[in-house]
Amino acid sequence: VRKINNEIKLQPVLNIVHQEVLVPVDNGILTLACREGILASVVLKDGENYTLVSEVGYMELGNEVAVFFAPGEFDPSIFYGGVTTPAESWNGESWDYPALKDITDCKYVLVYGLANDQGGYVLADNEYHSLIGENEEVNAISKKSGSTFAKAFIDLVSSVNWYWLIKSTIVKTMVLFWIESWKLKVENWKLKIKGLRRNYIQIKITEFVRF
Repeated sequence: VRKINNEIKLQPVLNIVHQEVLVPVDNGILTLACREGILASVVLKDGENYTLVSEVGYMELGNEVAVFFAPGEFDPSIFYGGVTTPAESWNGESWDYPALKDITDCKYVLVYGLANDQGGYVLADNEYHSLIGENEEVNAISKKSGSTFAKAFIDLVSSVNWYWLIKSTIVKTMVLFWIESWKLKVENWKLKIKGLRRNYIQIKITEFVRF
């Protein structure tokens, strides 16, 4: 029996978001498929141009585990780093995006491929070759699908970070306001107690003088 001996305890936190992504089609084979209406996807048409409607997703478990929902079969280097340099790439260009694992603060990063959509193979833009004889390119939406999805993931994770930053700031502000309000209440109580004591002493002095 295999045992798990490296378990980690997660906080009871679950964040999950999804975002629609529009991916222009420049693959001739997919363009033909869009024109003939044989794709089981939402397709937008603008003249002779087609755009596929897809989505990306992101989830955080206990602020320790990040999960990217990737709508296709992605080159692992897009998420974990190692995209080829301009000198090594097919087109001599650079890939100007960080490894997506680095855009989250979570310690552990998982990628679920073919999640909620099948966007074919997704390559870094500078890894895109010719359609002739290349399996990945034949099944890719476009030359720019890598950067299109990368931008979408970066925007999505940023929106989560901003949401929690704003929410935490509001919570901190409310806590500070609550603390300050209680401080004022305590000070008011102290003043009232002092006033009651002063009145009590004056009454006693008055009674003593009368006596």
